[in-house]
Parts: sequence; structure tokens; C-alpha cells
Amino acid sequence: MDEKRAKNLCFWCDERLTPGHQCSKRRQLYMMEVNEEEVEEGGTEDVEDINETAKVVEDEKEEEQFGNCHVSMNAMTGIHDFRTMRVLRSSKGKHVHILIDTGSTHNFLDINAAKKLGCRLEATKPFPVTVPGGSKIIIAHLCREFTWRMQGIMFTTDMMILPLGGCDIVLGIQWLVTLGDINWNFSELKMSFQMNNKKISLMYVRRFNSTTGDEGTLMQLEPSLGNSTGNLALDTLLSDFADLFEVPTSFLHIDCMIMP
Repeated sequence: MDEKRAKNLCFWCDERLTPGHQCSKRRQLYMMEVNEEEVEEGGTEDVEDINETAKVVEDEKEEEQFGNCHVSMNAMTGIHDFRTMRVLRSSKGKHVHILIDTGSTHNFLDINAAKKLGCRLEATKPFPVTVPGGSKIIIAHLCREFTWRMQGIMFTTDMMILPLGGCDIVLGIQWLVTLGDINWNFSELKMSFQMNNKKISLMYVRRFNSTTGDEGTLMQLEPSLGNSTGNLALDTLLSDFADLFEVPTSFLHIDCMIMP
């Protein structure tokens, strides 16, 4: 610095210093002292903060998905009314009794049915489900991507594990909203919807053999009508091909010749 001052040179660009001089090249050098231990500790805290934030976000998403859960009296007792429809379907090679229920907010799988079907249960953050009467049951397990078959099409959804008294599976609003337009006849207890460009037609089943073995109670609650035999295979067949067994409402338009 003294040498440049003696030669009247600019401290920054080494050019001769004159009145109004401006450096042709501006150079700036910054230096910062950093404690390595503080950097390492700070870095660890940042990672922990990120992990904690991610966990909070994940918990919030799960709470949003399963928040404000309600299960209906029909699902808990098996008593049928106009808001529900019972059907028989298969899962993992076994018949399951499904309750399609507009009074339940989410999808539920009976704990005993889950065990007999060999479902893999996933522990989750405990959250409450409101049951009839305003009481709450704490749910701590889910069955992810539970699958079942209806008329040749596989359906998949997440299920909450809950002790159900009247069925194996409850399909609530959580499942119904995924179907799009639904044609539902509540008086005749028939419903249909489109899935994968195929019409799915379901009809109410009065008798069934539950996977959980609780069908005795429901048999008393739902008396037999007419010549109903309660045959599982026949009920499943009638439900699978409900549209074929509908009562004709008009004559078939077929050109024919009446022979004398």
C-alpha cells in the first residue's frame, strides 16, 4: 500500500491516480470466518427441521383425508334402511358382505374380516371415528389398497379397521364420490354406474353368508320373503347380472313372420 501511495497508483487497479479517476476493473474481496462445529450443528438442525416439517405436512394430509369420520347405525348393527344397500362380492377368493352406505363418511373393514382375509394392516396415527349416539372409537390401523372384484372389475381403496356388527365392509361417501354419475333406485334397491367403459349393475341381497360368521343376527333382522333360499351362489349370480333379470317393460322389437 505504501509503494502504491509513493508511486501515486490506485490501490485497486494499479493505474495512475488522477483527479476524477475511475477504476476500469472493480475488484472486491470478502472474507468470512466460520466455525466448523457451528456449521455441522446448524446443518443437522436444518435436516431435522425439514424432516419434522415433512412429518407435520404428512400428518395434516392424513388428518384431512380421514378427518371428521362418521359411521352409521346401519354399519354397526346391520339394520337396513333406504340409505344403504347390501351386496355380495369377492376378495382374495372369499365372498364378502359389502354395505354401500350413504350414512358413513369413509370406507371401513371389519377387524375379524381383515384377519380372515389375511389383510396386511398398517399402524397409523390414532384418530377418532364418531359412532351412533355421539361416542367415538379410536382407529389405529388402516388397510392400504384393499381390493375386491365386482362384475369382472377390480376396485381398490384404503380401509379403516373397525369392529363392525353388521357386515364385512362399509363403502361410504369416500368410495361413492369416485364413481361419478350413479343411477340409484332406492325403492327397488338397485344401482348402476359406469366403470372402465362398462356398466356395473348392483342389486340388494337379502340373505348372505358373512365372512365374519355373524350372519345369524342379520337373518333375524331381515326375514325371508317369498321363495328366497338364501343360496350364496344364486344371490351373487342375480346381483352380477341384475340387468338381465329385470322385468321387461315393453315388447321386443323383432321382425318376425307369423306362420299359419
